[in-house]
Amino acid sequence: AAGGDRAAVVAAAGTGGGLDTDGELELFEDLDEEASQLAMRQLLTLDAIEWAPGHDDGGGGSGAAAENMQLSKIRITDTGTRLLKLGVDLQIARFVLACHRLGVAGSGIRLASLLMSESCRRILPRRASSPSAVQARWHGYLDKTSDHMSLLRLYDGYCDAVAENRGARWLLSRQIDSSTMDEVHDTRLHLMMKMLTVCNTTEDSA
Repeated sequence: AAGGDRAAVVAAAGTGGGLDTDGELELFEDLDEEASQLAMRQLLTLDAIEWAPGHDDGGGGSGAAAENMQLSKIRITDTGTRLLKLGVDLQIARFVLACHRLGVAGSGIRLASLLMSESCRRILPRRASSPSAVQARWHGYLDKTSDHMSLLRLYDGYCDAVAENRGARWLLSRQIDSSTMDEVHDTRLHLMMKMLTVCNTTEDSA
């Protein structure tokens, strides 16, 4: 993801991002060629970049052409611009945009906020020290088909508890530090504000 983010910034600067480079982009350090090409392929998959008009990829398709992609031959798509404006990991940003397109932006933002939290990933059922610990923390929220859905159900349960003025008790009973949920809340607010700017939507409009 870091390579993809870095390559996207480079692509933005070198293909119409507002910098006067006279066709050449000078970097403080050289990008590793293999890592750069991999990042470019990932950005093509995310629909963050595309070939500039009039470019002939030789009939090999975008995947093959990415092997020899040059900044002067690509440009950032509208989707790519939105991904950058969200200001988070590009794959997470793409997920949130996809959820918005499908009409479930609220759930997408909440899940993205949870996945971006290392603290939340540490409380996943598979990382619990014992079956009893799983039962104590996850009773009523565990989805055996998906860690993602389990996290989402747990967070929604916490939000319900907060609305009923029992949030602190809820956290204590499940041995979850309040800073974990504070981190998720802050990330969620960030994404909500960014989505309002990028897509003119919030969770409530989904």
